[in-house]
Amino acid sequence: MKLTETQKNFRKQMAEIDPNSTYNNNHKSEPKRNLRFPIILFSFFSLAFLVTLYKPTIPNFLESTQSNTINNRNNVHPIPNSDAAIIDAYSIITNNSDIISKQNQIPFEQRDLIIYKKNLMDSIVLCDYELDRIISIKPSNDFLPAKDIIIEYINNKKNAYKYYLDYINTRKSSDNELGNKYLSLSNKSNIIPLLKKIFEENNYTYTNNENKSINFYVKK
Repeated sequence: MKLTETQKNFRKQMAEIDPNSTYNNNHKSEPKRNLRFPIILFSFFSLAFLVTLYKPTIPNFLESTQSNTINNRNNVHPIPNSDAAIIDAYSIITNNSDIISKQNQIPFEQRDLIIYKKNLMDSIVLCDYELDRIISIKPSNDFLPAKDIIIEYINNKKNAYKYYLDYINTRKSSDNELGNKYLSLSNKSNIIPLLKKIFEENNYTYTNNENKSINFYVKK
């Protein structure tokens, strides 16, 4: 992936702070994903999505967690791969945001600012990566509204991280307040109800679990 000038500057700063950082010019990497696993578990705030690759034979360990109708593969209606890829990007950004959220709970004076700064830079680069990936995806027509909301969600996360990063350098309360503003906007995104609505309107197979997770299938 070609880096923007902002990303190059982040990498340069991190290389100066930590020679072993992934931002060292002699060490380049991109987020890695293993797409071969049959199941990926994502945490979406109070909800989590278990994405299961649809195969002719459903693994036995899935049968104990799915309803009887899902166990019968003839009744399974998986969502398109393109739609699943956008949900995947959303879940990656959401899981990553937990790292920043935990650090934000620590009083600023007590944070390890080197680690905090690195995590913010990592998160910004990750947001850019997932935004580029989502923008290039053409989802089903019914999923277009979800794509737009998820892009807005990731942009709000990215803006929050940028202002938190500025606050480390400037100590201006306005930077911290703007970071909190964008983080709050991202947390108010109405993504989960919209996804469930799309699933129901398109007759995609999904179930609600007692732990507030949702299982759905993706066609391989």
